[in-house]
Amino acid sequence: MAIVKFGPMVVGARGTLAGIIFSANAAGPFVRQWSRGSNPRSEGQQIQRQHLGDFATKWNQLTDAERLDWDDYADDPAQELTNSLGETYFASGFNWYVRINTHLAIAAAAERDDAPQSRAAPPPSSARRPVKTTSRQAAQPYPPSSIRR
Repeated sequence: MAIVKFGPMVVGARGTLAGIIFSANAAGPFVRQWSRGSNPRSEGQQIQRQHLGDFATKWNQLTDAERLDWDDYADDPAQELTNSLGETYFASGFNWYVRINTHLAIAAAAERDDAPQSRAAPPPSSARRPVKTTSRQAAQPYPPSSIRR
């Protein structure tokens, strides 16, 4: 599946569509034909695959209330993610369950069935910090481009 962002012209594309790969790197965007990648079956890759399968099975063994808690956690604005085109999205509760438990398993920590508690943003500070200005900024109340002649 390709991710395409349309504007007046196509702004960007990532992914695969009809055997054509759309991507970008430090040199800029590029398009190439799809080819089957190598599958080295390294030890690390096998461990990751095992975690994914294990946690997918364990997700199905959670209670409805536990799955709903994970879905609520995923819908929290603090869990917003960004894709390769810079657009924001929310992963599902299942995605967060697998992601968090995979990280815990790699760290040899205990896995968790309960969703993390979302933290509310701290209230805004009533004390404002002073803005530091230079003498030039103080002398020009408007940027030069905003002054009409």
